[in-house]
Amino acid sequence: MSAKIEQLVAMRLNTYFKQQPVTPALTELKMELATDLNEAANDKERSGLDPEAAVAEAFSDFSDINELIKQVNAENGATEKVHRHQITVDEDGIAIDSGKMLKIDADGISINNGTIKADANGLKVGRWTVDANGINEQEDTTEQESSAGLQAFDLAGEYRERLPLVNERRLAVADLISLTIRYQTAMIKVLPTQETTDELIVREFMNPGL
Repeated sequence: MSAKIEQLVAMRLNTYFKQQPVTPALTELKMELATDLNEAANDKERSGLDPEAAVAEAFSDFSDINELIKQVNAENGATEKVHRHQITVDEDGIAIDSGKMLKIDADGISINNGTIKADANGLKVGRWTVDANGINEQEDTTEQESSAGLQAFDLAGEYRERLPLVNERRLAVADLISLTIRYQTAMIKVLPTQETTDELIVREFMNPGL
């Protein structure tokens, strides 16, 4: 990735967002746009354009950013959101957000709705438990239940209609050693397809409502 292109993309994006409120939805949108525009501009630079022209063409090819911002504000509100926690300290113990974030009482400690829990039975961290029997992993049945009814899915159908497609890569499975996906926040779905070739299809969709 070109540092020059990254700087130019950031400068141009800032002109769209400088008058906007700082909300989680707009922050997410800005990060997604930066990723997509940097990738597009780098591709154009590799094809022969200088960084300035590559960035300008990447923005020109992209959707109306102002319209995306308006849509996100309309769906999520344009008010800066600050989440405040409720802390309770009494004779029963300490609780944050009615015990959802943190609960300390005579029974033990619970964090994030029991994701981390310590009591007389031992220590629980996610699916792992540490007790008198040692360290054990609890079986996750959620994935098994959801995959039991999984059928071949035509990616050209539902998702293309519901969300705008911004990027697609096709990789031969035989040539694939590893796949790394880097996002601060993303929803990832892995599905079988109706394709007849041994390819991994990676499609990136933008959700303006995030």
